Amino acid sequence: MTSLSDRVRDGVEAFRRGGIDAIVDTLAEDVVWEEDPDWPDGAVWEGREQVRAAFAERVDTTTFDPEIEKLVERGPRVLALMHWTAEGQQSGVVTEVHAAVIYEFEGELAKRVRFFLDQERAREAFG
Repeated sequence: MTSLSDRVRDGVEAFRRGGIDAIVDTLAEDVVWEEDPDWPDGAVWEGREQVRAAFAERVDTTTFDPEIEKLVERGPRVLALMHWTAEGQQSGVVTEVHAAVIYEFEGELAKRVRFFLDQERAREAFG
């Protein structure tokens, strides 16, 4: 049996290879996908198709490379501490962020995905 941490790790690797389309089937049909409120234009999307459309729009002009630093699994939740590198396709500007994501699972599918620009805030939210 695959652990939830393994599912997150596999999902990040699939995203790196194939983008949002490579992971949309790992999301519940009614997934809630929440960006950090401090994120410019941060939003909350509901459902696979909203996530696919919005995420595709977000990375349309940016090359995004996520790397996992550490995973913490507790019950049906996984905290992923991450290092993100983003490069503007037009500008060539590179940004690096030590961010975090909390995945909440229902069975094998991610039911809620919460992004944090601050790892400490994510740790507090994870409990």
